[in-house]
Amino acid sequence: MDFFEHQIQAHRRTRLLLLLMGLAVLAISSSLYLVFSLLQGYTSEVFVFLGPVSFFKIFGGTLAVVLLASFGRTLILKRIGGQGVAEMLGGRLLSPQTDDEHERRLINVVEEMSIASGVPLPKIYVLDKELAINAFAAGYETNDAVVAVTRGTLEQLSRDELQGVIAHEYSHILNGDMNINLKLMGVLFGILLIALAGRFLLRISLYSRGRSRSRDAGSAKLVMVLLGVVLFIVGYLGHFFARLIQAAVSRQREFLADASAVQFTRNPEGIAGALQKIATVPTQSKLTHARAAEASHFYFGDGLRLNLGGWLSTHPPIAERIKRIDKNLLQKSAVEHTKAQGMPQTKGMAHAAGFAGVSQASLQKELPEPKDALATASVRPPDYQQADRMIGNLPPALIALAHEPFSACALLFSLLLSSEHELGRNQHSYLRQNFHPQIDEELAQLPSFGSLDAVQKITLIELAGGSLRHLSKEQQHRALQAVDWLVRSDGRINLLEVLLAHTMRRHLYSSACIKKGKGLSFAALLEECSVVFSVLAHAGSRERGAQQSAFDAGLAYLSQSQAKRSAQLHFIPPSEHSLSALGAALDVLSAADPNTARLIHHASYQVLMSDGKMNDAERVLFVALNQALGIPVPATAFNVPRVQS
Repeated sequence: MDFFEHQIQAHRRTRLLLLLMGLAVLAISSSLYLVFSLLQGYTSEVFVFLGPVSFFKIFGGTLAVVLLASFGRTLILKRIGGQGVAEMLGGRLLSPQTDDEHERRLINVVEEMSIASGVPLPKIYVLDKELAINAFAAGYETNDAVVAVTRGTLEQLSRDELQGVIAHEYSHILNGDMNINLKLMGVLFGILLIALAGRFLLRISLYSRGRSRSRDAGSAKLVMVLLGVVLFIVGYLGHFFARLIQAAVSRQREFLADASAVQFTRNPEGIAGALQKIATVPTQSKLTHARAAEASHFYFGDGLRLNLGGWLSTHPPIAERIKRIDKNLLQKSAVEHTKAQGMPQTKGMAHAAGFAGVSQASLQKELPEPKDALATASVRPPDYQQADRMIGNLPPALIALAHEPFSACALLFSLLLSSEHELGRNQHSYLRQNFHPQIDEELAQLPSFGSLDAVQKITLIELAGGSLRHLSKEQQHRALQAVDWLVRSDGRINLLEVLLAHTMRRHLYSSACIKKGKGLSFAALLEECSVVFSVLAHAGSRERGAQQSAFDAGLAYLSQSQAKRSAQLHFIPPSEHSLSALGAALDVLSAADPNTARLIHHASYQVLMSDGKMNDAERVLFVALNQALGIPVPATAFNVPRVQS
């Protein structure tokens, strides 16, 4: 499966659907304009009415109300962030130090997905009162994202199935779906406001006390009633059709998220198993919270009990989702379900796979082979436990420290402290004065990092960086300032420092360095690509000839589709660039569009593997680059051996 291609296709389809949403808003404004024209006495000339003043008053006014209400609602949703959405639905923030077995497993899976997907570690919430199987990701950007799961998800799913569900939610974070969902919620509110205005007019006109003897007053009241009816009908009709479009947008994003879950885990049976368990009981994914409908398009499974026969369903049929993951899993899940029930497998068993009233034969007939078979084309051998092995290779004591926010800060600082006596003393003094007076005691308790290799340090930085999100905003700001000062304090910058500083910015200030939706093309990133490819080439060899050959390997890949642009890239000798320039280039590359991200990702891999191997410095650079691009780091970048139990 080409992850990037499906990402591009889904973005294209979503843009079309969002255009339809905009046209729906224009249609509502036009409808009100025509109706008001009729009410003003222009019945005979309604189709040729050219009154510009009325047009701007009615059409423009309606459009302005919808846009302003949508914008205001979106600002409110942005301010409360993903944390506010989770708490609105009764979520409880999960502590990294929890002793609950199911919650510990959830934390481990989320950490694995963060490393596998390149997404900053989100805050985790548990919906304790929800026994259904469901989950969601919410937030405006990656730095305020949360992942929430129900208690039923924790207790009913196996580890592989839980991993598939979490990978699905990570796709929504990675592909910007959360941002789209919040904007759609804002537009829906703006349209609904028209209907609410109509209901308000009806209420004050029909239920006002007393009767006026004035004929003009009676006419005014009649006009108010008519206006209220028009606003009420047009507003609710517009809201209904807008919800249809919203549901269609959500269904498209669900297919991409399912495909991405397979890409991340390399295990299609995990997410398919979770979907199968939902399918066995019609209400298995339904949430009970009073405000569950407000976030229905966020969920892993359909969370509502009423969706008008699927028209307002925010999720595709489970049978189709499983088939797009792997059509062979439909029959396999039917056999396994039958065995679990102790019943013989027969052709006419309509409920064998948990799809009520639908036989396997009719399923195959009704669901045509998808033209974009999302997940079966190139699923690689099961290596989805790579991230698990990366974490498992760390000493347990370091993992425990990385889970505690203050200790996590000390871990990151210690990777930057100098062994030189005078400089080290100045660094400790700075941390006491500008971060925390007791930081020396915390640093003194840390074990030595001398035995850790590059992959272990990369993993430790990622885990510790995620824990910093549990600090207050002021503490986060001071921690980032301290890291920047420590990086500059010795006058030298190494690759690990570049990765550490960039990782912290990703976790704490993603809006500053991960500009999702900006969509810069390859032509706009030529200088940054020159810097990154040159540094990658330098990391693989000290010989100028080998460096040039590695750089040319990346150009050869780019020339297949960007011959004219790639010719403008230039190799930069080590003496003419700095690692600070690399950090700045990574920040800019984070705004690349999906097509450009794919080109840079593959071209950089050609540079690194031009000599057939990848050293520690190259691994650090490749992780930092993929983090900036917001895409998964291939398992081949690490080749971590399995931990012996």
